[in-house]
Amino acid sequence: MPDVRNLTTVLAWQPATHVSDEEARSKALPRLRELKALCDQYDVRLIILVPPSLRNLDANTLPAVAKAVDIPLLMPAKPGEMSAALFRDGFHLNSAGAKIFTEKLRSQLTSLDAGPTVGSLDGASVASQ
Repeated sequence: MPDVRNLTTVLAWQPATHVSDEEARSKALPRLRELKALCDQYDVRLIILVPPSLRNLDANTLPAVAKAVDIPLLMPAKPGEMSAALFRDGFHLNSAGAKIFTEKLRSQLTSLDAGPTVGSLDGASVASQ
């Protein structure tokens, strides 16, 4: 079926219900602490990546929770910062949007504090704890 990927995306998309900042904090804090403890147990560095979004939402809760748990958080593009023209379907980036987002992400990854190299993006080191 032609364009089935686009069709399934449209049919499956439903707006998320609103969660208050307090509810998000109260749920995220213990979950991220547990996830970080598991990563620490296996000597794995946990980094949170916030994907691009068309919706201009308050972007302060997750960074605050991540900071409280001492987890690096990367947000190459703030919610609502990238134009609709850079999205294929309102959720997934098109090739132009992916190129912009990837370059911003590469820049943030290279600025993480140094550690053993575990991979690279176009020659730029990606640090691991």
